[in-house]
Amino acid sequence: MRLILFNPTIIDGQSNEPIEGYSIIIDNNRISKISMSPSRTETKGATLVDLHGFFVIPGLFDTHTHLVSPLSDVFHPNETTVARYIRAGKECMDGLSVGITSVRAVGTHNYLDLAWKRSFANNIFSGPRIFGSGYALTTTAGHAVEKEITYASDGGPGFRKIIREQLKEGVDHLKLLMSGGCFGDRWDSPADTHFMSDEIESVFGIAQQRGYKVAVHAGSPESTKLAVKAGAHSIEHGYSLDEESVDLMLRNNTYYVPTLLITHMTNEAALTPYHRNYITQWPLPVNLLERANTNRTAHCSAFKMALEAGVKIAAGSDAGPMKDASILEIELLVQNGMSPMNAIKAATLTSAEVCGANSELGSIEEGKFADLVILRKNPAEAIGNIRSLHQVYKNGKLEIDENQ
Repeated sequence: MRLILFNPTIIDGQSNEPIEGYSIIIDNNRISKISMSPSRTETKGATLVDLHGFFVIPGLFDTHTHLVSPLSDVFHPNETTVARYIRAGKECMDGLSVGITSVRAVGTHNYLDLAWKRSFANNIFSGPRIFGSGYALTTTAGHAVEKEITYASDGGPGFRKIIREQLKEGVDHLKLLMSGGCFGDRWDSPADTHFMSDEIESVFGIAQQRGYKVAVHAGSPESTKLAVKAGAHSIEHGYSLDEESVDLMLRNNTYYVPTLLITHMTNEAALTPYHRNYITQWPLPVNLLERANTNRTAHCSAFKMALEAGVKIAAGSDAGPMKDASILEIELLVQNGMSPMNAIKAATLTSAEVCGANSELGSIEEGKFADLVILRKNPAEAIGNIRSLHQVYKNGKLEIDENQ
């Protein structure tokens, strides 16, 4: 069945200005044509949706999610594996309801990301596409070692074994926790680098041999430099960067997923009613609030340094629930200096590149999958308008209609 989205304003994920006067023709699940005036032959028998006065953007991504945030564990004590699986699926489905049509999971419990990936891909349930890593790889006394989303080992042989186990389960990429984090135990800070040279060589050696990208949690300039030199596809967090690390990222075409929300989950950082409501509904413990405030200045400076240098930046929240955190992260990109149009690109085309899916997703182009978000207001004028949801299409199928 042919579907024609008639005369919306198109923000295609790659152009610098909105595009007017065109209609989007969808055949099956792909965009077959973007036409100024569809012909009678093209409209015959087609379903026409009049979108004059509406705005269409590509389906949104969250490229740093655990499907259920480890920060939410305090709200779900003694949660069983089955309950966690169910909660993860529900959060994904809720994410689709606000326009998140694709996510990159970077560490989940018991391969639940791969289970839900298959479920959504086979249309058992309606949810976003998932690009999964299985467990995140850490060391003994490494970041998040006490969390069920990590798999710890030591030494080159140990990491070779667990990576091969990950590949056997069907992961799309690998996630490596190179340094400590903003939140963690006393021996787990962003300034700490946890991997030794033989461990780094084992991880990246197998990844390169087998053709897998590595997303690297790196909290400091030192860990970022080690990761980029080893071949990291993306740097996650980058709570602190210097000119040398930024230059390395730029020269090696390494992506940056800043996860600004992690250091902005405090009263001091909340500048909008939505943001204030979020931190009220999902409060951090006092010790984590202190660490967020302590690390925020350096984090913001790192983001601005990378932005000004031209490093490719993608959107990823590292928090939950997805329907709230993913949208808030896009707004924080703008709050910290990115233009609304570039924030949309960060959450669409650049994020698709991070997932290795930019030939099929991330922009409104002929031949790509019809993952589209229809908005009532112009997000290029104010990024908060990304919340003015009207409809969500995934694979050319209407998934969400706020009028129904």
